[in-house]
Amino acid sequence: MRACWTVTVMTALVALICRSTLSVQDNSLKQQVTAIRETAETNKLALFEYTWEEQETMSVNDKVQEQKLFQVEFSRDGKLERTPLGLPEANLSASKENRGMGEWLSQKKKHALQAHSQEVKELVQAYTEADTDLLRLAYERGDVSSEPSRPGISGARLVIHHYVKPGDSLTLVFDPSNSELQSLEATSYLTSTKDPVVITALFSKLDHGPNHIDQIIAVATKKHLSLSIRNLAYQRASSSVLRDSLAS
Repeated sequence: MRACWTVTVMTALVALICRSTLSVQDNSLKQQVTAIRETAETNKLALFEYTWEEQETMSVNDKVQEQKLFQVEFSRDGKLERTPLGLPEANLSASKENRGMGEWLSQKKKHALQAHSQEVKELVQAYTEADTDLLRLAYERGDVSSEPSRPGISGARLVIHHYVKPGDSLTLVFDPSNSELQSLEATSYLTSTKDPVVITALFSKLDHGPNHIDQIIAVATKKHLSLSIRNLAYQRASSSVLRDSLAS
């Protein structure tokens, strides 16, 4: 009888310790998620005072097909606005000397690539410009977990599943000392999982300014298409946009 009582007590103690450990881990994860969201919102708000250039390069089989340049800034409603700048026509593999059917086929291929590239870019924006509420919702669903740092990577890691699309995954690497993002990697897809896209973004910090996305590389493996996006030439703009945004 005493042995049975001892086993019962030990079982209860183990269960209590497990619940306590899980509670501590859950609180730690919740704090990480909250800190990342708050830091991301603070950096986004600080970027309202800046304009910058976005250089977009589309390649197929590592051969450049098209380049675009935009001026970027935040609108009053907090959305990114991109204004095309005068970049020379893209370097297309088809010769401009071809006429007739050859030129028609070349233009058809060009438009198809542009449409596919636009789909990839919209997917990229869904992960890199997503509202931080998506992270909160993923945490509430139980789709967020922490992982130990990998060799050679100093930051802490959060892994999120079903972030934008069912079955996708997003890994955030962040500095645990200030909760600023260092990189992100998303494994997603376009219309189906048979058309996968891998998105990698690297972050950097402006001198005495906010943290921001420095470079994005997206690879759509089905059509061997890659999209590279660089954010350049940050300039402090008038604070009127920030005041108007806050007022609205």
